[in-house]
Amino acid sequence: MKFLYNRINIVFLAALALSALALTIFCRTPLSKKSLDQARVVQKSHKKQFTGYKAVIYDLNGVLVKISKMGMAHEIGFKDTMFYYLFDCENKNDLQQKLFDTLAALGGYDQDPHAPCGELGNQMPKLMCDWMNGRMTNPQEELVHINQGIEQLKQEGFFKNNREYRVMKNMINALFHPSKLNKHRKPIKPMPKLVNQINQKGTCTQCVLSNWDGPSFQDFLTTKTGKALTCVIDKKNIVISADIACNKPHPDAFCHIMKSLDLDACECIFIDDQYENVQAARKLGMVGIQVKDKNYKAVKEELKRLKVL
Repeated sequence: MKFLYNRINIVFLAALALSALALTIFCRTPLSKKSLDQARVVQKSHKKQFTGYKAVIYDLNGVLVKISKMGMAHEIGFKDTMFYYLFDCENKNDLQQKLFDTLAALGGYDQDPHAPCGELGNQMPKLMCDWMNGRMTNPQEELVHINQGIEQLKQEGFFKNNREYRVMKNMINALFHPSKLNKHRKPIKPMPKLVNQINQKGTCTQCVLSNWDGPSFQDFLTTKTGKALTCVIDKKNIVISADIACNKPHPDAFCHIMKSLDLDACECIFIDDQYENVQAARKLGMVGIQVKDKNYKAVKEELKRLKVL
């Protein structure tokens, strides 16, 4: 029973990681002359006298909010997901890899030389990138085509069995449906208190820079969790990738929010759970803090060290 319990728990964790990954992972386009010029301006700003940090910029998924493991398992299909993991997967990463393989079979990969990668270091499929970048103009119509493609893949023997077919279909439909995951999205407990403490100190503007599609984000704002977010972070300081047609870790995404705040990179602290995003922020001159292994206490300690708490 203990073995089965541990395996079930890993199923939940895998489902959570996959959903958060597909909803928050970035899509990059080749560097334009404009973005290179902006980056140079940011680098020059280091010559200015530093007077303190003026902004804390958060990612959303994995930093401020998370998806309930039970909720995600329900959307995928608890029984199918559990037995798929127990009997069809060789390791815990197989589920994510099969998801990527399925989406890639439907839409290929982005040829961008700065192509995004998932948590396992594998390249993100183009369908995910287009969804997050706002290039998928009619997601519900696109989902119809995606489901038709999944049926075609089934006929071609792409899936090892009917259970794998059902798990992949349910997972993809959950990922691309605006409300299915939002209703299971909750605040990460330590973070609202931390955000409030920074607000009370009054020295930093707090912002969000998140890879998120438009329809899902607008739906999220109507949820209890979304409404709570806009109570502590001004809505005008929340930037999503679909609105600027640019996803992290592209420099344009960071330059956009710096320009809107009229701040230099050295005045900004950026917090994200994705290593690539944190590294991109650091290259521009921001202080980058990565949330590792859900260690939010370490984030708080670092913010104290930087004297914003």
